[in-house]
Amino acid sequence: MAYTRDDGMMSPVQLASIMLDAAIACVGHYSSRDEYKGFRKTAVGFEVTSSSRKR
Repeated sequence: MAYTRDDGMMSPVQLASIMLDAAIACVGHYSSRDEYKGFRKTAVGFEVTSSSRKR
């Protein structure tokens, strides 16, 4: 994929990596063994549901 700064595009892999790093910095947890089920907005942020539990 080619882009310029003016396009405002980034690769999905790059975006996912940045978002994961930000979640971990905010005391989020990550396990490559969990299956993502969904998320919902709460009063204090977001709640992510995985195959093992809510996070």
